[in-house]
Amino acid sequence: MICIQNLKKEYIGKNARHIALNGINLTIEEGEIFGIIGRSGAGKSTLIRCINLLENPTEGKITINGDDLTTKSPHELRKFRQKIGMIFQHFNLLSSRTVYENIAFPLELQHMPKAQIDKKVKELISLVGLQNKTHAYPDELSGGQKQRVGIARALASDPVALLCDEATSALDPETTEQILALLKKLNKELKLTIVLITHEMDVIRKICDKVAIIEHGVIQEIGTVTELFLNPKTAIAKSFTESSMHLKLPADIQSKLYHDPYQQDNLTPVIKLTFLGDAITTPVISDLNAKFAVACNILQANIERIQSQSVGITICHIQGEKDKWENALEYLHQQNIKMEVIGYAAVNAF
Repeated sequence: MICIQNLKKEYIGKNARHIALNGINLTIEEGEIFGIIGRSGAGKSTLIRCINLLENPTEGKITINGDDLTTKSPHELRKFRQKIGMIFQHFNLLSSRTVYENIAFPLELQHMPKAQIDKKVKELISLVGLQNKTHAYPDELSGGQKQRVGIARALASDPVALLCDEATSALDPETTEQILALLKKLNKELKLTIVLITHEMDVIRKICDKVAIIEHGVIQEIGTVTELFLNPKTAIAKSFTESSMHLKLPADIQSKLYHDPYQQDNLTPVIKLTFLGDAITTPVISDLNAKFAVACNILQANIERIQSQSVGITICHIQGEKDKWENALEYLHQQNIKMEVIGYAAVNAF
């Protein structure tokens, strides 16, 4: 549906050159909610602005439903952009226009008949839940209400894709939940493809199907959201997932971990167990004590929702004789869970 091939964006200043994007390759399928996450300055906003050519790529190709945007004339591109909706962090509403008039604005630019505009705008106002704010001005609205107007305006031209550039970053947590629920509803009811730029892994976790992690203008990791949480491969992916699951080990615990069990006498493993779905109810830790006579000191544990699935993560210190904890680890490898040894610690370390 959206195909990005070998995309590069370079800025040339008076005394320096800056490569904002370098060799981006992404395929976003029709009907997906696709998240792109990165820290500030990673290149994510430049990437989303390249998708509809608000930024002209230095190199590469961008196609949407088979149309190559990089070959279109300015006139053709302006017309094509009507099929790509965009919402912004700071709403970009016209302060002198009411809710109704803001949503109507792109339709007026297309010279749509007034009766059609009226019908369309009223449908969109109902769709985003702003029936009681039709004639209100932006300064009379909350942040969440302003973003709903922005979403309705972006949908006015019946776009094939909706691009969201940090759409929830200016909102409080409760309002963020409401806007994410609205986007999910639009995706499901309208079969709308959504590309969502954010620096918050919680946003990705709650509504995205797939995610790409960008750093220094390069895609570092890509996959389904569940895959990313279960098996992050890069340091930045681990950082984002640990932050979202609130399981980053405190510095005082990390300082007591060794890389292997032979760096000091009587070291035993500290492990990270990841449970998905029904595996959460498996009594694995109590089984270890019964089967192998090892003790499990739980250091951290948490259960979160990723899309419609529950994911549980437990970090614990296995204590016991070496042959027994080795057998316990072998047993864990055979279970329907993911097990990772993250270090070794002395028996009385924690």
